[in-house]
Amino acid sequence: LISRFPNHCLQYVHSIPGNDRCVDCSAIHPEWASVTYGALLCLKCSGRHRSLGVSTSFVRSIYMDHWSHNEILSMMEGGNSQLLHFFGRHNFSSNFSTKRYRTRAALFYRENLALHVSRVALFGKYKGRRTARKQKGINEIPERSRKC
Repeated sequence: LISRFPNHCLQYVHSIPGNDRCVDCSAIHPEWASVTYGALLCLKCSGRHRSLGVSTSFVRSIYMDHWSHNEILSMMEGGNSQLLHFFGRHNFSSNFSTKRYRTRAALFYRENLALHVSRVALFGKYKGRRTARKQKGINEIPERSRKC
């Protein structure tokens, strides 16, 4: 495990669209994360996610917990807007509901994000979202200017 979330990577994660607010309730400045979904959460919603169980939503504090390399990659490859867009395509409410995280669609998202992150990790030094998606053949999200 890496001791803390590296500052330059944290700046990168905060620059990803939608990550300035909690993915579930839109509270500003979220300080918690669902590593499973690569999404940022407020304290209140992090508690709801913890109640889902670690197989559904693995929660970490951005500032207090230790992070692995792949967990950091998950946050850099995920993003609140990306997750909300995915849920929107499946007609899930934008209001928080634990039910949407227990669907087959959510399982598909979790599994594919984890698979993508494991592939990105094989390429060594992280070179940005666009590069990571080109390596897999996906190019749906524009590269951010900051690289970790």
